[in-house]
Amino acid sequence: MALYCISVREKQGADILHDLLGNTVEVVLDPTLLMGINEWKEIAKPYTNKKKKYVFAYTLAVSDTIMKFTKGLSKEKGIDLILISDNMWKRHDAIYAKAVSPEEFIDLFYNASYVV
Repeated sequence: MALYCISVREKQGADILHDLLGNTVEVVLDPTLLMGINEWKEIAKPYTNKKKKYVFAYTLAVSDTIMKFTKGLSKEKGIDLILISDNMWKRHDAIYAKAVSPEEFIDLFYNASYVV
């Protein structure tokens, strides 16, 4: 018999899984909040194409409002803008982080001066 643990963020998800599996499923915080900063730092791997100070922007959809704010922040602070969204590829004057591993994503997020 396999040993496994399942947790979800929402009660509705726990109810669905309980109905499907017959097991109690624990509802927890967002998984990113379950680990401490030192655990995250252990996982991080340096992303090599970054500058000393930068605005890190991660978006799932194209938003002119968010990009206007993000570009304005980068310009106001005089620091680079790093984008990690395929939707934004080559649409803006920025450093594009492509094919970033989860470990590099953590590094980009952790070391950013600002995150949008």
